[in-house]
Amino acid sequence: ALASSLGISIILSKIDKNYHLVFIVFIFYILFNEIDLGLIGYITPRYGEDMKNVYKFLKNETNYYSILEYPLTLPSSCSGYYQFYVTYHEKYLLNPVNNAWFAFLEPIYFDNSSIKAIPPEEILDTNRLEEARELLRRGNVKYVIIHKDFLDSNKLNDLLETVRIFNFSLYKEFEDAIIFSTNFS
Repeated sequence: ALASSLGISIILSKIDKNYHLVFIVFIFYILFNEIDLGLIGYITPRYGEDMKNVYKFLKNETNYYSILEYPLTLPSSCSGYYQFYVTYHEKYLLNPVNNAWFAFLEPIYFDNSSIKAIPPEEILDTNRLEEARELLRRGNVKYVIIHKDFLDSNKLNDLLETVRIFNFSLYKEFEDAIIFSTNFS
């Protein structure tokens, strides 16, 4: 901040006084743009009226439990999207961080030492049905949330078929997301 102030004062001393206001407005424009958008081109999640209804629903649920959101990993333009909304709905998130193998934001009581690490794409692997069910059960996953707006139709259909095989039940549907109950908690 001190270096920025020094730099701005040097620039102001070098430009015509008629352009001081224009320069200051430009600096504030850049500053507010950066604060509001983070990095230009990134999807910025927000609290308020335009928040997804699925997160409003989760916030109104009083119990603490875990959720699993699909797609498991998001494009880099949505980095931190799920983690941002955890601060609003206050449920545990059983999703990988930064496309890595599962780095759980886990409840303190969740001991995953007996479950070997599995890549994200295998968490609902129908070939490893019992192991995946056990992971969800031990992680206290109450809901699997599928974000339709982040998936193409083929991937959405594949996930819906997987949910059917796992015998999860449809709990609630929103315009852009579907909540399935795992029936574990």
